[in-house]
Parts: sequence; C-alpha cells; structure tokens
Amino acid sequence: MAEKKEKVKEKGKGNALRIIIIVLLVILIFGGSFGGYLLYTKISGSNSIAENKTPNPTVQNSANDLSPYTYNMDEFLVNLSDEGGKRFFKAKLYLGYEAKKQKDMEKELEEKKPIIRDAINGVLRSKKASDFASQKNVEDLKKEILTRISAYFEKGKVTNIYFYEILIQ
Repeated sequence: MAEKKEKVKEKGKGNALRIIIIVLLVILIFGGSFGGYLLYTKISGSNSIAENKTPNPTVQNSANDLSPYTYNMDEFLVNLSDEGGKRFFKAKLYLGYEAKKQKDMEKELEEKKPIIRDAINGVLRSKKASDFASQKNVEDLKKEILTRISAYFEKGKVTNIYFYEILIQ
C-alpha cells in the first residue's frame, strides 16, 4: 500500500513538472514572438523611405515649403573640379514637384530621367569642394540645379531639390 502511494506521488510530481515546462515554453515562445514583432516594427518604421515617388497631397507649397510630391533621382557620384582632381562628391537627390496630374508628371520624369541626370551631373562636376562649405552654398547649388532642369518639363514643374545624403571626399 505504501509503495502505491509513493508511485502516485512520483507520478504527480512528474506531471506537475511537465505542466510547468510547457507553460514556460509557451510564455517563452509568445514573449519572443512579441519582442521580435516590436523590433521589426521599430526597424521597418525608421527605414521607411520613399521609393521613386511619395505623394503628400495635403502639403500646400510656398517658397519655403515642401513640394507635394518627390521623385528619386538615385545617387550621384562625380569628380569635383578641384586642382588635382582627387576630390569627389556623392549625394542622393530627390526632386520635389507640383503637377495638375501626378501620373503625367511621373511619366515625364521617368522618360526624361537620363537627360535630367546628365544636366545635374554637369552642374555638380563644375563645383569645387569649397562650394559646399556652407548651407548658403548648398542652397545656391539647389537653385542652380532647378534653373538648369526646369526647362525640360511640360506637364508640371520641379519646385525643390532635396539632398538625402551628401558626402565630399
């Protein structure tokens, strides 16, 4: 009789241990999944950058305001016109534009992208490293690029230049 009671106690301890292990595993799995979800949303939320176009129709444009739409012109890497030719400029650039029909302007930007990139490359290659020394110089560069490319558009107009990254070496 005493042996049966001992076996029942050991069996009860084994079942309790299994239940505790299963509960801990379930908590660990759900906790890990929730932590992974939070990490994923934090990382993907901080890296959400516009591909080629980012509509923002609520923005009203003025001289110092944002453009309603942007278009990715990709990365530019050019040699600067410094003596010795050992300095270069690297930047990722977006065009801010307005258009009555966004789809028409997007199509025009796609079709004329090589021409626009060539014009921007010409402006950038003519600069020296000292031309990027101050924010005013960068703003002047933006105006020069706008002036150079504005004649290419018929279905809208480019109103701003946005430098996403700038590297001068």
